[in-house]
Amino acid sequence: MTTITLAKSAGNFASGRVLKNLTEDRPSADAKPDWTELDPTTLNGALRLKYEKLLEARKAAAIAKAAFEDAMNEAAAPGQGLRLVFGYNFGKLSIAVVPADRPKARTTKAAVSFADYVQRRA
Repeated sequence: MTTITLAKSAGNFASGRVLKNLTEDRPSADAKPDWTELDPTTLNGALRLKYEKLLEARKAAAIAKAAFEDAMNEAAAPGQGLRLVFGYNFGKLSIAVVPADRPKARTTKAAVSFADYVQRRA
């Protein structure tokens, strides 16, 4: 995954020019996505507001998810030193029993601006 920083002076990011740049180089149907982390502070006003609304909704969803998963662990009582983990891919609910001290995998890379991302793809 690549990270990009977006210059606020780059203008209206919803313009056809930007959308054309983002969609012009189409990967094949079987290609894996090349993920790039954007720096959201570089989004213009309208896009930034929509992104902040999304973050608020995700926070509310995370609270509901944690409450659900805690209740499921209490109801299932998987045993000492064990816990349930959950998968939600494709709208399906999946569970597995894992050791309670199993670490969660996390990787992070630095974010890049939207303008830099668009420019790099041009």
